Amino acid sequence: MADIAIRGLSKHYGGMAAVEDLHLAIPEGALLSLLGPSGCGKTTTLRMVAGFIEPTRGSIDIGGTEVVRVPPHRRDLGLVFQSYALFPHMTAAENIGFGLRMRRVPKPEIGERVTRTLNMVRLGGLGDRYPRQLSGGQQQRVALARALVIEPRALLLDEPLSNLDANLREEVRVEIREVQKSLGVTTLFVTHDQSEALSVSDYVGVMRAGRLEQLGTATDIYQKPRTGFVATFLGGANVIKLDALAAVVPAAVVEALRGQGNAIGVRPETLAIRSGLDVEFDARIEASDFLGAYWELLLGTPIGPLKIRTNQPQPVGSSVRAGWMNNDAVSLEA
Repeated sequence: MADIAIRGLSKHYGGMAAVEDLHLAIPEGALLSLLGPSGCGKTTTLRMVAGFIEPTRGSIDIGGTEVVRVPPHRRDLGLVFQSYALFPHMTAAENIGFGLRMRRVPKPEIGERVTRTLNMVRLGGLGDRYPRQLSGGQQQRVALARALVIEPRALLLDEPLSNLDANLREEVRVEIREVQKSLGVTTLFVTHDQSEALSVSDYVGVMRAGRLEQLGTATDIYQKPRTGFVATFLGGANVIKLDALAAVVPAAVVEALRGQGNAIGVRPETLAIRSGLDVEFDARIEASDFLGAYWELLLGTPIGPLKIRTNQPQPVGSSVRAGWMNNDAVSLEA
């Protein structure tokens, strides 16, 4: 059963649709990420669920209750935003306990719940520090603890890690996922970072121009993209039109790849520089970038430029034989 159910949700600003006819269901205890570029409608969707933006049309159910007309403070949601929004004059413990005080929870219970939540986010012993005395990661943990201490029906996270450096972002996202799973709290996570979405999510929804392009598990979204946009946005797949491919390889090879769409997607890591492949052709190394774990090469080919990731460097300007195996290609609509 869906804990958060969105049906036909739309938000228009004049003649522009920020979100259009969105249908989404998050099972109880699951974490669903909305992923997409800036302006795709993911944050607008989250803010409609939170109650900060009124939909043009559509419905939002949380825990079986329709909430479109319910004010934000009565939706029983925990919120964490890109800006930590901590009160600078309050200690970490006071910031975390703020929502409980607003709910008139007895003082002894506030103390117990704040201490328990501080320990949960690995900030035990730091409750008396002010935000200025905490690192960015610690401030983000305080913001998360403040959202969780009220024991919300659902948790909404809007780009919560974008202000952290790369190493800290990875550490905190692991902690967010661990806490979310241990509490079993239904979570809507908004991000433009594909690594975040793939690593923390039970389900991923890719948005484009206000619409949901594809929804599925992280594995399905990555391995079985249905459109060229999803294939390129997640992992930078090479999208190759079948018409272009037909000009350089035998017709039987093209038919073996043909599915429901007019193109195929091939991941850079599954392209190979060698002979004996199902699909292969002559290519030229146009550029080479060392990215730490691999080299990313740009190949000039008869079907257009292709990216390949390999652990074997190749000299720029060299001629090679390149291609892929049929089972490494996925049919999609370009």
